[in-house]
Amino acid sequence: MEELKTILTAVGMLLMMVAIFAGAYWAPKLIAKNYRGSGTLPDKLSIVSKVPLGKDQSLIIVKAADRLFLLGATSHDISLITELDPADFPPASPEAPLVAGMDFSSVLKNVFKYPKSGGKG
Repeated sequence: MEELKTILTAVGMLLMMVAIFAGAYWAPKLIAKNYRGSGTLPDKLSIVSKVPLGKDQSLIIVKAADRLFLLGATSHDISLITELDPADFPPASPEAPLVAGMDFSSVLKNVFKYPKSGGKG
């Protein structure tokens, strides 16, 4: 009888450990899934294009509230390079990204081909 009690205790502990590990694995996934699409932020903020430049370095075009920004990102910092004019990038369709059909190098060349004037124009 004592052996059966010891075996049942060991099996119970093993099942409890499996339940704890399963909960630790699945709980963050379920929480992240619930938070991912619940706010209004994804409608107002989106990454249009991203190009890696090197290890932990990239250029990113971000659309925020109908404005476009060119950002430089590293592992330690995100910097605003310039604000882009959305009129320079005609939208292809409502479902497509704002600069659809253009590769990132074309967008970047377009940005630096037309420098912003200092109030003249």
